[in-house]
Amino acid sequence: MPRPRLVSALDSALERPLTVVAAGAASGKTVLLSEWVRHRGERTAWVSLERDDNTPAAFWALVGESLEEVGLAGQPGSAGVQRPPADEVRELLAATVSDREPLYLVLDDAHVLADLGLIGQLDALVRHPLPGLHILLAARSDPILPLHRYRMDGRLSELRAVDLAMTVSEVDDLLRTHALDIAPSARTLLVERTEGWVAALRLSMVRMEAAEEPEAFVTAFAMDRGSIGEFLLEEVLATLDARSRRLLIRTSACEVICGSLADAVCAEAGSALVLERLAQSNSFVSPLPDEVGWYRYHPLMREVLVHLLSSETLDARRLVDARAARWHDGEGNVIEAMHHALRAHDWSLAADLLRRGAFARLFLGDGERSIGDLHGLLRAPWSQPVDDGPAGSSKAAARAAVAAATGDVASLRAMLGPWHPAEVTSDTDLLADFARLVLATCDGDVDTADVVAGRMLATDPDGPFGVFARSRIGASAVWRGHEDAAVEHLTAALVDARRLGMTPLALECTGLLGIQHCSLGRVARAEDHVAYGDRLLREHPRLTGRHTAAHFVAAAEVAVTRGRIDEFDVATDRATRALDPEADPALWGTVTLLRAKALQAAGRYGPARSLLVGDRSLSSPGAFNLVAVAQAMAAELASLSGRPERPSDPAATDPNEHLSNLFEIARARAELADGDLRSAERLVRRVITASAPAPALPALVEAVLVGSEVALAAGDERRAVEQAVYAIDLGRSADVVLPFVEAAPRLFSLITRHDTLAERWPVPLHDRAAEHPTPRTGLPESLTDRELSVLRWLTTMMSVAEIADELCVSTNTVKTHVAAVYRKLGVARRRDAVATGRELRLL
Repeated sequence: MPRPRLVSALDSALERPLTVVAAGAASGKTVLLSEWVRHRGERTAWVSLERDDNTPAAFWALVGESLEEVGLAGQPGSAGVQRPPADEVRELLAATVSDREPLYLVLDDAHVLADLGLIGQLDALVRHPLPGLHILLAARSDPILPLHRYRMDGRLSELRAVDLAMTVSEVDDLLRTHALDIAPSARTLLVERTEGWVAALRLSMVRMEAAEEPEAFVTAFAMDRGSIGEFLLEEVLATLDARSRRLLIRTSACEVICGSLADAVCAEAGSALVLERLAQSNSFVSPLPDEVGWYRYHPLMREVLVHLLSSETLDARRLVDARAARWHDGEGNVIEAMHHALRAHDWSLAADLLRRGAFARLFLGDGERSIGDLHGLLRAPWSQPVDDGPAGSSKAAARAAVAAATGDVASLRAMLGPWHPAEVTSDTDLLADFARLVLATCDGDVDTADVVAGRMLATDPDGPFGVFARSRIGASAVWRGHEDAAVEHLTAALVDARRLGMTPLALECTGLLGIQHCSLGRVARAEDHVAYGDRLLREHPRLTGRHTAAHFVAAAEVAVTRGRIDEFDVATDRATRALDPEADPALWGTVTLLRAKALQAAGRYGPARSLLVGDRSLSSPGAFNLVAVAQAMAAELASLSGRPERPSDPAATDPNEHLSNLFEIARARAELADGDLRSAERLVRRVITASAPAPALPALVEAVLVGSEVALAAGDERRAVEQAVYAIDLGRSADVVLPFVEAAPRLFSLITRHDTLAERWPVPLHDRAAEHPTPRTGLPESLTDRELSVLRWLTTMMSVAEIADELCVSTNTVKTHVAAVYRKLGVARRRDAVATGRELRLL
């Protein structure tokens, strides 16, 4: 396969007398030089070296033979000499090469040359270059020539492993050569695992050609005949001495390695020199660019080494990790120490590390580091009872905090129940309070949550635990309907989280602020928070799971308020996957409310009410606001279904000033359903004219539209139109759409009788929903649930591979569903599928 960028690099290298192409085994050195020789088309003497050629006589004999092959035999100075020595070859070269007729001398596998006399002769040829002679050395490791001096003198050009590594476009060319069509995500993973190493890519593609599922092979690792693992074993590791192999295998437990860490892991000195030698010999050991004395292993080499390490006994493997944990702990690297302590099952050290800062960095930090099986810490048998003095309390606090941070509510409740520490340190207090605060939040225990959060904030006001506590205070205010306090605490927590690099918490805070602002009708501000959350997710792609839940809930609330149901479906699906109803009951209840709103907008009042009544998260005492909103909404849905229901007043224990407006609207709907138009109008007017507090904009728009329905029922069409126009003007100021989607069926006759009103109505009238979705009568064969889900994803800008990632299935599976959707809808393109889906009311 042609690689013109490297051929061009070799052409540019001819400005200097010596070019060194140095890279590990099977990096494409020989193939590249061969391609360059064909491309150049000029006189080239090629010498392929072996270990037996490491003497001046043998070496220069080979050079003489290669010169004969390019027509330089029988020239002056070589007469009567069967195998010309170095001076004869030099004399021959001096007499025959010139700038007009250059000669290129290629020495392949030059790493075998170590004879000092021979090296001196080559050094003289480089330091006193002949005009028109250019030497190219291909080697697995640097030849022992004084390359540093050549660099300073400007006599050396170099191509290294990083230069020979295949680029993404070259990998694509190679895939096409092998007639392989894999998803972009699989291609990216292949490039990451191989780091562009030619042999690995070539062997992978040969194996993928014979595989039933080529993409599955990308993530696989094999040690059988013809595999990459076998190649590394036989071509690299087998050539190393026993000490080097042992060091590589033992230290493969570490992501990066230095001499003193290797000494600790292997329990022997001198590792720094071994690592330096391995890096110089291109044995897939690379120095870190910004850390002197630190190295990393090629990903595939490390996989081989880890495989070899796994064949040792369990005790030996744990001893390696225990030594690494102690070394990192001594160096103050608590995260790395924690990683190895968990793998070594050194639970005491792990608990101590959590207390000494690892917990804050792992669970309250940037969320970019995963360290393995933390659940093992929860299951670990302790060597002493948890109530046995400070040490036992420290362990118990650490375990409880881990259970809280990982969402293991059952374990958390079991741990905190019998635990009453008699003596604890301040650090342990913070871990214990973190656990207590999380459990109180899950249980809706508002009083305990307030006390514990206040204590944490006082103990660590400017630190990560204090910022976390402030965020919980803000979240509690959201669910209890204390809007001003919620915005104040969440904004402060967001600022501090950004200052401390607590990205997961910042994402959660901005999501909660989006939820709060949207519920108050500040949709544009809510959308700003969602946009900021999107940016955080792009900048930190590892942020997943529960850290993203609030963000996706906010995105869903903005989307449903704007009437963008496609976006709402995507956001709620993501939020649901990220949520645990037991660990995050308030957020789960918010999603339920939003789903009910969407169903109400579609005219499906019965299913919407059933959803609200059947969700236990909407009865949490710590989420008074959600509970009250659900009660008002359930009553309103009952009235819309023809069964008038008047909700009771919100509980007086913790009232939200804005709730009264929602309850008034629900009562107005009940009066309208009963035909008491005077009472309905009085209740609507009370909401519209309220000033302390003024209703949130979505509630105000809904109240005005209910007033239009009341006027229409009373036969006052002029007033009904005026109210509808007023609602349109209010909604347009913040792009609030949902109330108009929901009201369109009931005001349809009024709207269609007035052209101006029909033109200004914020949503297309043909999009209004009926009690049940339109039957799919236009389809000869109905779409399955999975096909409907795929069709919804097709409305986004996501690729098939990205949709597959979201659905946790293979790309081929999504392609199969897409093909079925196209066939059933009778279309051939994605855009047509979406358009047809909308026409058939499938979307």
